Amino acid sequence: MNPQLMAVTSDSTSTWIYLKGQLGYVEVKTIHPTTQDDWEKYQAALNNQRFPKNTYLILENEWLGGELYHNAYASRTKMLDYTLDLEGKIESCLSNVSERLTFLMLFTNGFYWHLEELEDFIFFYLNGAHFQGDPFASMEEFVVKEKKIMFRKSIDHFAFFRRPKTEMKPNKVIWSVTSPNIPY
Repeated sequence: MNPQLMAVTSDSTSTWIYLKGQLGYVEVKTIHPTTQDDWEKYQAALNNQRFPKNTYLILENEWLGGELYHNAYASRTKMLDYTLDLEGKIESCLSNVSERLTFLMLFTNGFYWHLEELEDFIFFYLNGAHFQGDPFASMEEFVVKEKKIMFRKSIDHFAFFRRPKTEMKPNKVIWSVTSPNIPY
């Protein structure tokens, strides 16, 4: 089926797309962590072996290591939060709509987080297990078990939009990001 666009309505964070024979919903979120030095938290994570044995997140304090750790961890946390939020909206508003298409559109400026981090999260979302090289696998598994989180897997597509602060338009757009390719 190749749906034809009929109408679009939106507010500050979401867009309803009315397609001929199908309803589309796009949730728009920007992940932009506040600048914060979490060097002590990074060191604690290393000392408490919170990273999987087969991954290495090597940072240096003198080269903004604490800030880079905070950006990466806070961004990943937001991916989880926004996913759960959208799944709740889908459940409460679209559960009775059989012909629907849902998107979680995530914006970055290309500094705070990168496409590869979204791919790692999508792998976890779709498979229920983390990609082998995902540095936040252990920490995220702990949070998911602690909060008894169960994905409904009702989001059809995760979209990636990268717009640097110096540009008006995104310079990279992927409407349907896939999980990482397994090299073996």
